[in-house]
Amino acid sequence: MKAGPTGLAAAFCGVLFAALVISGSAAGTSQDSSIFRRNAAFAEGDGLAGFEYESFLSRQASGSCLDFPTYERSVLFINNTADDSILGLFYPEEGTTVDDYTFRPSSSNDFVLEAGDTDLQIVEVEVNGQIAYNISIDFSFNKCAGITNFGLTVERNSDSSTFCSATFDYLVAGFCIYTDVDGEKTVYTGKDGDDTWSMDYTSLLTTPGVTFHSFFQYLDRSNSTNPIPANPSISDIVPEFSGRTSLIRYNSDSCNIAGGSYDGTVVANDEGCYQQFSVNQPGDSWPGVFYGVTFTQYISGSITIVYVWDSFTTDSEFDGSDEEPYMTYITLTVTGAPPPVVIQIVPDVAFQNVGGEKVTVYYLNTFNAQSRPLEVATVGSYALDVVIQNTEDMQIVNYTVAPGEGINLDWFVDVTTEAGETVRAIDLTEPPYKFDYYGLISLDPTVGPETGGIPITACAFPIANFDRERDQILFGGTPVPSEYITEDADGNCITFTLPPRFVIDEPFVYDVFVVVDGERTFLDTFTYLPEEITVSIIPSGPSQDSNNGTIWNLPPCIPSSYLGVITPGFVNTDQLQRRWEVVDLETGAIVPLSDDGASSIDFNGFDLEAGKDYQMTLEATFTVGDFTRSGSDTIIIRKGTSPGLGVDVLPIVPRGVTDPDQPLRVFVRVFFPEGDECPFSINSTALEFLWTYNGVEAPVFSAESTAIDESGRTPTKLGREYVVQTPQLFMGANDVSCLVTLRDDPSITGSDTESVNIQQRDIEAVINGGVCEMVAYNSADLKVTGDQSWDPNVADADAQKNDLEYSWTCKKGTSPTSFPDDCGSQGASTDPVYTISSGDLGSVLDGESQVYMQLTLTASKGGVSGTSTVVVDLRDNGDSLPADPTVIIGDQTFKRYMHDKVPFYRNVQILPSTATFGSTVSYEIVEPAFETDISKFTTELSGYWYPGNPQNDLSTLGILIPDDALLPDVTYKFKLTFTGPGTSPRETYVCFRTVAEPQVVLLDMPVKEGTNDTMFSAQAVSTVDVGDTYKYYFYLTMADGREVCLDGCMGQSTAQFKIPYAGTYGLRVELKDALGYHLASSDSTSGITVTAEGAGSLHFDTFEELFYAGDANQYELNALFLGALWAPGTDADEETISQVADIIRGMVRIVSLSFPEPEMGAAYCGIAAAILKLPTTTVSDLSTVYGAWGVFNSVMTNTPENEKLVILEQSQQAMNYSRKHVLSASAQGTSRQRLVRQDVNGGALDWYELTQRTIVTANTRGAACGTTQTASTAIEGGDADSGESLGSDCFELTTATSCFAGQVQQISATEGSTYSWCEAIYDEAQVGRRHLSLMESPEIIFESGVAGNDPENKTQSLRLVQSNIWVEQDGLVGLKPVIDYESECYNMDIRLQDDAVRPGPNILYPPKQYGMDVTVGIYGAYVADQKVTSNSKANDQRIAFASRIPGVVSIRPLEATTSTPTPEVGNPGGGGLSGGAIAGIVVGILIFIVIAVVVSWLIASRCLLVTATPPPPLELDETFVERDVYGRSMWANEMGMNSTMA
Repeated sequence: MKAGPTGLAAAFCGVLFAALVISGSAAGTSQDSSIFRRNAAFAEGDGLAGFEYESFLSRQASGSCLDFPTYERSVLFINNTADDSILGLFYPEEGTTVDDYTFRPSSSNDFVLEAGDTDLQIVEVEVNGQIAYNISIDFSFNKCAGITNFGLTVERNSDSSTFCSATFDYLVAGFCIYTDVDGEKTVYTGKDGDDTWSMDYTSLLTTPGVTFHSFFQYLDRSNSTNPIPANPSISDIVPEFSGRTSLIRYNSDSCNIAGGSYDGTVVANDEGCYQQFSVNQPGDSWPGVFYGVTFTQYISGSITIVYVWDSFTTDSEFDGSDEEPYMTYITLTVTGAPPPVVIQIVPDVAFQNVGGEKVTVYYLNTFNAQSRPLEVATVGSYALDVVIQNTEDMQIVNYTVAPGEGINLDWFVDVTTEAGETVRAIDLTEPPYKFDYYGLISLDPTVGPETGGIPITACAFPIANFDRERDQILFGGTPVPSEYITEDADGNCITFTLPPRFVIDEPFVYDVFVVVDGERTFLDTFTYLPEEITVSIIPSGPSQDSNNGTIWNLPPCIPSSYLGVITPGFVNTDQLQRRWEVVDLETGAIVPLSDDGASSIDFNGFDLEAGKDYQMTLEATFTVGDFTRSGSDTIIIRKGTSPGLGVDVLPIVPRGVTDPDQPLRVFVRVFFPEGDECPFSINSTALEFLWTYNGVEAPVFSAESTAIDESGRTPTKLGREYVVQTPQLFMGANDVSCLVTLRDDPSITGSDTESVNIQQRDIEAVINGGVCEMVAYNSADLKVTGDQSWDPNVADADAQKNDLEYSWTCKKGTSPTSFPDDCGSQGASTDPVYTISSGDLGSVLDGESQVYMQLTLTASKGGVSGTSTVVVDLRDNGDSLPADPTVIIGDQTFKRYMHDKVPFYRNVQILPSTATFGSTVSYEIVEPAFETDISKFTTELSGYWYPGNPQNDLSTLGILIPDDALLPDVTYKFKLTFTGPGTSPRETYVCFRTVAEPQVVLLDMPVKEGTNDTMFSAQAVSTVDVGDTYKYYFYLTMADGREVCLDGCMGQSTAQFKIPYAGTYGLRVELKDALGYHLASSDSTSGITVTAEGAGSLHFDTFEELFYAGDANQYELNALFLGALWAPGTDADEETISQVADIIRGMVRIVSLSFPEPEMGAAYCGIAAAILKLPTTTVSDLSTVYGAWGVFNSVMTNTPENEKLVILEQSQQAMNYSRKHVLSASAQGTSRQRLVRQDVNGGALDWYELTQRTIVTANTRGAACGTTQTASTAIEGGDADSGESLGSDCFELTTATSCFAGQVQQISATEGSTYSWCEAIYDEAQVGRRHLSLMESPEIIFESGVAGNDPENKTQSLRLVQSNIWVEQDGLVGLKPVIDYESECYNMDIRLQDDAVRPGPNILYPPKQYGMDVTVGIYGAYVADQKVTSNSKANDQRIAFASRIPGVVSIRPLEATTSTPTPEVGNPGGGGLSGGAIAGIVVGILIFIVIAVVVSWLIASRCLLVTATPPPPLELDETFVERDVYGRSMWANEMGMNSTMA
C-alpha cells in the first residue's frame, strides 16, 4: 500500500467534518495483517459473529460504491454523551482514487447530531487485486437524545455529480434537559463549567420556580411526545445530590420525581419535592415532559443532580453492559451574594418575665459573620448563648432570653459581615415571629416539710383560666389531689395546700408544672425537706470487727480511706456542711486532718499508732433558709500490731429477688501493706479468696482457678467478686463474708462481712395485662383475667404464677370515679378468670342505660399481696363487640414491666394478645392532658401500628413507644379501639406509670494529684435514693477525648483506681439502671494530674502482680491504657511480644470466669480491640489473636441476655484490626501439618465465622421487632477504612429481627444480594424472636492465602454470601438448627462481581449450633442436591435461586463444583489410616464451611495431609492454627469457642 494524500480539507468544500486523515501502506488481505485483525474485530463487535471476513470483502467487490455491515445503530446517552464508530468499504471508479471524490455528511436532526460532530478516516486497502478504501466514521453525540438519519454522500470532483451514498439510522437513547428561547434550544444536562445553567438569586425572589423542557428517547423508539411506556417508568429515576444541596429541598423517601404538574407555563412541584418532571399524556394541549425546579430563596451556589435510572436498560441490548445503570446529570448555579436571612425562631411560646430561657434562631448567609445580635423591642439585646451549628448551609444560634414584658414584640438582627459591614437580616419566618412574655411565673415557697400542710402559691399567665375540674398542678408527673386545691385562681395566681411527700411519690425534689386546658407551663423546682438526715461513715481498708460492729480493725501499714455518705442524696450540695474529727481515745488528743470538711478523708499506714483505738466522728448539717437538719456517725478504728491484709467487702444495698432482674454481685477490696517505713514486706501478691454466703463456704478461689461454681453462688473475676444468682437469694438478711489469705504466707490474712437485705416485694396483680378501663355491652358475657399476675419474689419466671390466690370484688356507680354500690350476686370470685354473664350484667344495669363498674383483683401468696383495678363502662346495647381484650406491656423483647415502674428511658411495647384475626386496632393518647399527638408514641417499623400504617388488619399489631417519647414520673393512658369483623368498635384503655428521673452528682475528690502509684478515690450520689436499681460508672477522660471506665465498672457509688500513665485527666460519672440503660451524667471534673514514678508509666511486670492478686479491675484499666497509648508503628522486641500475649491471656481468664455487667463487658471488648490494633510485630502469633476473640466470645456468652450490652463499635474495630494479623500469619509457617498445608491460614477462616457471630450479636441484642440494621468492618482508622465499597478488605452484614410470621420477610445487603424466607421458620404459634442475617464476604479464600497469592486464583473463589436464622436460647444467641423443609423456603438473589464467569451456586449446611452437641454426620453432606437451576439474568451479573435450607452460598465456576472429592493421603508422620478413618476425616473437614467451599481446589492441589498419630497438646505460644479431625481449631477450643468459630 502506498502513502495516500493528506490534507483533503479543500476537497471537502467546507463540509463540517471534525477531522479527515487519509493514510495507508501496501498490504494484502492476509489474516496476519493488522488491517484484517482490526476489521475482523470490528465485524465481531458489530454483531457479525461467525462472519468470515474474506467473504465480506469479496461481497464488497460487487460494484457498490459504499458498503457497511449495518445501517441501524443504537447508543446509550449516558451523562449527555455517547460515542460510536462505523467501519465499511469504499470502492472508487476504475482509474480513480479517493482524491477524486468529496465526502459530504448530513444529519436529519441537528438537535441529536450535527454533521460536523463526526470524524472520517480513510485507509487504502487492496481487495482481490482491486484498490479499495476502509471508511471509518467516529460519531460524538453531545446534544440531546432522539433519532436521526446520518447520510454520507460521495460526489465526483470532476462534475459534482453524486457517485453513491449511504444512510444510517441512529437511535440515541436517554434524555436531556434544555431551555427553548425563541426556538433556540440550549442543553444543560451533562454540562460543566461555563456551559452550566445559572441565574442570579434576585431573579428567584419573586418566582423561585424555573421550568425546563426535557426530551426522553426510549429504546423501543417511543419518546416523550408519544405515549410513554409504563416501563421503564420516569418515576424509577433516583436523584442524587451534591454541592450546595440546600438550594433544592427534596425528600427521596416521600417524593415522586415524576409527580410535577404542568399548567402550560410552569411546573408546580409537590410540597417538599422541589425538583420534579411533569409527565403529560397525548391529548393534552402541551404533550411531552417538562422539568420544574423550585429553588430555596436567598441561597447561592451550585448543586449537581445525578439522575440514576436503573430500569431504563432492563431487558434491552444494554442490560448488563458496562454502561449500566443509565445516568445523566445537571448542574444548576444560583449566583450573587444574598443578604443574611432568618428562616425560623423556636420555640413559639411565651417566655417568663424573669428571662433565662433559651431561644434558637436559624440563619442563612451568616457563615462568616462577625456578630449576630438579637434585639427585641422594648426589651433590648438577648445574650448569645452558644452557636449550635455554623456551616455554609445553615447557622443555628442559641440566645438567652432577657427579662421583659409585653406581647407581639418586634425584633431585628443587624449582622456584622466578615468585611465589617452591617446588614439587617431579612425576616422569612412564617407566620412572622413575635416575642411574647407571660406575667410573673413563680412558686412560693420552693421548699417545705415532707409532712406537707403549708400553703403554696403558684403564679403564671395561664392560671387566670385555671379550672379546678379540668386542670392540674403537677409535681413531676403526679397531679396534686383535688382535695389540696380548695381555692379558685386569683388573677394569675392560685394557692393550694402542700400534700405530704408520700402522697406524691418517694423522691424529695420535683419540677412543678401547671396544666391549663392541655398546655403545660413550668413553674419552679420544689424540694421536700426531710425530717432527718442520715450520716454514715464507710471505711475502705479496715475490716469490721465480727464481735462489735462499731469497731474497725486496721492492720499496720495498710492505707485506708473513709467516705461520708449522707442521705437523702439530694442534700449533697453546697448547702451541706461536713465536719470530721479523729480522737486518740487513750490520750484524748485530736489527730490533725488536712481537710476536715471534705466528703472523705484518707490515712496512710503510719498516721495512726499501732495498738491504739481512735474514735472517728462525722457531723453533717443541711441548711436551707431557716430550715436546719443535722446528723452524725461514729466508729472506732483499732490499729493492729500484727501484719495483715486490709479487706473491705463493699456495702450491699437492699434489693428484691427479681428487682432488679440480675444477679447479686458483691465486691471486695484488698489492701497490701506498703510504705518504706513498714517493718515487714510481702514478696508475693498471690491471694486466695474464701467466700461464705449464709454460712456456706464456696471453694477457695484464686487466679489459678479454672472454673466457676455452677451452684448459683460463686466467686468470679479472679476472686474479688462474689455472684449470687437470683434463685439463691432468700428473704431477709443474707450474710456475705470474705477471708483473704496470702498464698505464700497463710498467716497474713484479712476478712470482712456485709449483710444484704433481700426485701419482699408486693405481688404484681395485673388485669388483662394492664387494661385499666374498658367498654362492655350487656349483650355478651364479660370476662376479665388475672392470669398475667406474678410473684416478683420467685426467681424462676416459669414458676412466678404458681400458687397465687385470686380474689375479685365488684362495685358500681353512675360516675367513672365513684363506686358506692355492690354489684349484687357477681360481687366476688376466687378464680383467676372473672366472668359475669350477660344476664347478670343486665341486673347490674338495673334499668339504667349506662353504669360504671370497678373490678378489683387481689392476688396473694404467703401473706404477700397486690391489687389492681379496672373500670368497666357497661352499656345497655345489643350490638356485638370484639372479644374481651388483653395486652402485654413490656420492652421490645417481650420482657414485661411492672406497671407502676415503667422505665421512661427505654422502649415500651403495648401488644394486644387476644384480638381476633381480621380485627383492626387504632391508638390514641389520653393522658397526660398535655400530650395529644399519638405519632410521638409510635415507631414506624414493620409489624407495628402507626398513623397511616397500611398493615392495620393484623390482629397482633401493637405500638412500640420510642425511648425518648415518655416523660419521667407520669401516668400514661392510651385508648385502644378494636373493631372486629361484623362488630362495633370497642374502646379499651391501657395505663402505666413511669419512674422518676434521678440526677447524679460527682463529689469533690479528696486527692487530685499524685503519681502512677497513687490510689485515687471518687464518690457520687444520686438525687433519688432507689437502692440497687441504679448503677454508677466512673469514666476517666484522656486529653484526646477517649474515655476509660474505672474500677472494673462495678456500678458502685465509689471508685478506687490508679492511673498508670502520666498526664492530666478529667473525671465524670454516669448513672445507669441495673440493666445498663443510661439515666443521667454528671458534669466532668478536670485537673486530675498524674506524674510518672519509677522506670516508666506502664510496667508490664505489674500485670502479673495484679493478676495473681486478683485485682482484675486495675488489670483491666492498665490493659486499656496499654492498647490506647501504644504508638502506631512501634517495633517490639521478643520480650514485649511475649508480655502482650501474656496480658491478653490474663484478660481471657478474667472474662471467662465472670458474669460481666454491660459496662464491664464493653470495656473488656474495648481492650481486646485495642490489643488487636497493635502492629503485627507486637501481636505476632495467632494465639494472642484467638485470645482477643475469646474475650468477645465470653462477654457475649456470659453477660445476662436482658442487660444492655453495647459492643457493636468494639466488634467492628476488632474484626477490622484482626485482618492484618490473620492474613500475615500464613507467611509465618508452622512446624505441624494436619489436614491443611502450612501456608493455609486457618485464622482467616475462623475470622470469617467469628465476625458473623460477633456482629449479629452486637446488632440484634435487645433489638426491637421489625428492625433491620447493617454493619461493616470498614471503620475509620482501620484497614480499608473508606467504607465506600465492600472491596476485598471488609465484611458487610445485614440483620433483621422478626417476632412473628410476616413481619420481616426479606433483607438486602448493600452490595446488592437479597435473602428472603417463608413463614415455616416459625412454629405453629407463628410467634417468636428470630434474628436473620445476610453477610457478604470479601475474597476470603484469596485473602487468606489458601489458594496462594496468584491473582489468577481470584476467579476460583469469587465470594461467599452467608444467610442464617438465629434464635435466642437459654438467654444466649445461637444459630437455629438446620431445618430441611420439603418446599424451598429460602430464596437468594445474589449480585456477582464484575469479573465473574457464569456461576453455579452451592448451598452448604450452616455451621454447628453454638453450645449444642451435633454429630459430625449432619455436616458430612455437601448439599449439591439443594442447588436449583439458577435463574440467571440476561447479563449474567445476578443469580437467583431457592433452597430448603439456609446456609452459605458459594459462587464458583460451574466446572469447579461438579467433581467428586477423592483425597490423597500423605504420610509425613508415619503410620497409616483405614479407609473408614480417611472417610471420617474428609467428612470432618467439610463441616467447616469455608473449607468446604474450597475443597475442590484443595484436593486438586494435593493439600489434604493427615497423620496417623495425634500431635501432642498445643501450646498457646504456637504460631499457627492447628485443626483436629473435625476441622476445629485447637486454640479456639482453648478459648472456649468449641464451635465453628474454630
